[in-house]
This record gives sequence, structure tokens and C-alpha cells, in this order.
Amino acid sequence: MLPLREKAPVQCADRFHIIKNLIETAQVLLARCQAEILAVRLTHKASLLGPQK
Repeated sequence: MLPLREKAPVQCADRFHIIKNLIETAQVLLARCQAEILAVRLTHKASLLGPQK
């Protein structure tokens, strides 16, 4: 069994890549949904303002 000191750099690198991949995936997902998010936001904002004359 390897001492803890020899395992730590690999575990740290693994955590870094897991977080990096998570951030990249979230960015792609939000980019795909951006048009829908903006449409809902505009609809909600318009409903708060009431009917336009």
C-alpha cells in the first residue's frame, strides 16, 4: 500500500478534472437552454407590466 503522500496528487488532479468537466457540462446545458430561459423571462416580465395600450 502506498503512503498517503504519494496518493494525494492523483486525487487532487482527479477532483480538479471532475469539477472542470462539471463546469463545462453546465455551460453547454445553459447555452442550449438560453433561448427558452430568455423567452420565459420576457413573458414573465410582460405579465408583470400588465396589458399594453
